[in-house]
Amino acid sequence: MLGKNRIKKIENLEPLLKLDVLDLHGNQISKVENLGHLSELRVLNLAGNLIAHVNQVMGLLSLAELNLRRNKIRTVIEINTLPNLQRLFLSFNEISRLVLVCVSL
Repeated sequence: MLGKNRIKKIENLEPLLKLDVLDLHGNQISKVENLGHLSELRVLNLAGNLIAHVNQVMGLLSLAELNLRRNKIRTVIEINTLPNLQRLFLSFNEISRLVLVCVSL
């Protein structure tokens, strides 16, 4: 758990190939990046950051829960590339556009 810190960028996670939960809530992250190699990640919590756009989530094939509450999100893209997504939290954002948010069951 790395919540409630001053992290500004998601980086240096390359060695953590078996990581299944990543909690970075309450930081200063503005971009979702450098996560594509985490193919076993099931839970990603980025709530309470400064994220404006949701993209760069391709490759997170095991992701079941994505928490993006309380960010600055205006656009959500690529959610349909998450085949195991079961829970998506987007409340308290500035969403004006959803692109391909339907997940095939």
